[in-house]
Amino acid sequence: MQAAMAVATGTADVVVCYRRVQRAVGDAVRNIGGAMGGGLPLFLSWYGPFGLLSPAGWVGLHARRYMETYGVTNEDFGRIAVVDRAHAATNPTAWFYERPITLEDHQASRWIVEPVLRLLDCCQESDGGVGSWW
Repeated sequence: MQAAMAVATGTADVVVCYRRVQRAVGDAVRNIGGAMGGGLPLFLSWYGPFGLLSPAGWVGLHARRYMETYGVTNEDFGRIAVVDRAHAATNPTAWFYERPITLEDHQASRWIVEPVLRLLDCCQESDGGVGSWW
């Protein structure tokens, strides 16, 4: 909204919106940081020192434990991704409209967090500066 106002008022001709933390997540991060007297949010103080600085890293840690506990494989996760993408492919306003994937597509996608998450396990960055929730 600030970028749009800057252009509308003539303060800026062009604005680049590089990244925006989703509103609900951002609020939680600020609240946790405030409760700690500033600094890192609590969850990052545990994950950050080990290089887990993205949702894929955080989820990968827990997904790996789930795999070990229940005997789940990445191919099993792939089946979930295929079903999710099939639903997204029916939405005319979705980026992936009419573009479902197969299990073979999933298994051929590159690793993001090996041996847990592949590219097609991860959601597309979708907050887009609009405060949506994933």
